[in-house]
Amino acid sequence: MSIRDISDTPYLSDKAPSGIERKLPFINMRCRARVRVVDFYPPQLEDFAQCLDDSSYNDVFSDSDNEEMLYIDSSSSQKPTSWEWAFYLLVEDAKPPPGTEKPVRMKLLIAADDAVHLLKLDATE
Repeated sequence: MSIRDISDTPYLSDKAPSGIERKLPFINMRCRARVRVVDFYPPQLEDFAQCLDDSSYNDVFSDSDNEEMLYIDSSSSQKPTSWEWAFYLLVEDAKPPPGTEKPVRMKLLIAADDAVHLLKLDATE
């Protein structure tokens, strides 16, 4: 599918039982497209990995934090640092359809396991 077909899908429109039409913020749909990356964020590649211990990035406390504490050596005063991929890619169609003036672009959030699958690397410092 082209990026234009993905972003202009008719499935984003819905009619509530009360008759009110609404636009959905997203739909759960699997698409395949050939795209090229035209930009990325953050601007420094070394910032693609985020530390889960950084409160400015990760403000959610999880139960796994308590479990990790059980496996720390008592002589160590710090818990192990965990890292996660989190970055955006701006993509457009690799081969725009003939007759299109300006290519449609889409922002993609690439994070966690999706990034590991794409990059074939675990996030580290």
